[in-house]
Parts: sequence; C-alpha cells; structure tokens
Amino acid sequence: MVGDGINDSVALTYSDVGIAMRHGAEVVHESAHVVLMEDSLWKLVQAIELSRGAVGLIKQNYAIVAALNTLALGVALPGGLVSPSFTAVLSNGSAILASLNGMRPQLRSR
Repeated sequence: MVGDGINDSVALTYSDVGIAMRHGAEVVHESAHVVLMEDSLWKLVQAIELSRGAVGLIKQNYAIVAALNTLALGVALPGGLVSPSFTAVLSNGSAILASLNGMRPQLRSR
C-alpha cells in the first residue's frame, strides 16, 4: 500500500508493506514501514528492484555457506581424511566468500 494522507494511515498499518510519500502527513510516516524520501513513484520501482537484488544475494550467500560447510563436514567425518585445520579454513572461507559476495553490488557501483 502506498499513501500520503491521513485517511491512508490505517491501511498502511495493516498492509504487508506500507509505503509513505515524503510530503505526506506525519501520521502516515509513523504508520508506514517505508518512507520514500522523494515524491516520485519511480523511487518505489527502484526500491522494489533493490530489495529483490538483496533477497537474491541472501539466497546466494546461503547456498555458498551451505555448500562449503557441507563439503567441510563431508571430508572431515569419514575417518578424518583431512585435518581439522583444513575444515576450519573451509568453514571460515565460506563466511569470507559470502561477505565478499554481499559487497559485490557496492563494488560494482563504483
């Protein structure tokens, strides 16, 4: 729900995602989940695209961490095929890769 007037405040409160415009009533700003800092609906489109990209990165990071930690656990369990140090490096490496992947959009924008 997107609104800017006092009559929109209840709908913004009960909506899944309430979005208020910058120059709307103060009660709307308090009721909304998101307040657009400009009175342009194109910013709403950009916010949706940005949030979809963020959710995509979260899913990628989950896959990276799950895959590498599963690999670390898989090579460590059957009779100690590798040292505990290597599995620790693999586990910590997954966290580092996920962090770098999360920073990718920031690095790309420069």
